[in-house]
Amino acid sequence: QASTILDLKKLNDHCHRVGILAKAIAKQEGPPKKACDFSLMAGMMHDIGKLILATAYPDQAKEIYHQQEPGSDWQREADTFGISHAQIGAYLLGVWNLPNPVVEAVAYHHMPEKAIDHPFSPLSATHIANLLIDEYEINPEEAHNQSIDVDYVSRFADEHKLKQWRELASEIFEQAE
Repeated sequence: QASTILDLKKLNDHCHRVGILAKAIAKQEGPPKKACDFSLMAGMMHDIGKLILATAYPDQAKEIYHQQEPGSDWQREADTFGISHAQIGAYLLGVWNLPNPVVEAVAYHHMPEKAIDHPFSPLSATHIANLLIDEYEINPEEAHNQSIDVDYVSRFADEHKLKQWRELASEIFEQAE
């Protein structure tokens, strides 16, 4: 029933792109291979909670995911259910005993500032990749207008890095098309 609420191909393509970009960003930052692999896993699974919400609460989820008004799905989820897809997905991944950096990245991919403060991590890569891929999926011609939390990103990167990551996002998006 989730397929009538969510466009599963679109969701799968989005998560695949975010995972590939998160790994590419992590690789550029030079953390150990394990952190790059965790970034890929987190990016590919960051929206798994949407499947759970669409399956468990089809009527409410349909209202949330089919709205045309500005705003974030995760904020509407929190208003409706008291919890977002990010938190539900992280809980599931925790039950599956996935590595903590993956669970943390899924849990906080919309609000990285709420996580324990640490240098660049799979959370950072997933958060940035999700925003950059969203930019291209929403409107490729205006891809640089998405607001990025500059304070958060400035903890581990400068404008030059952000420009490099945008170029990576553009390449990944174009390859997938």
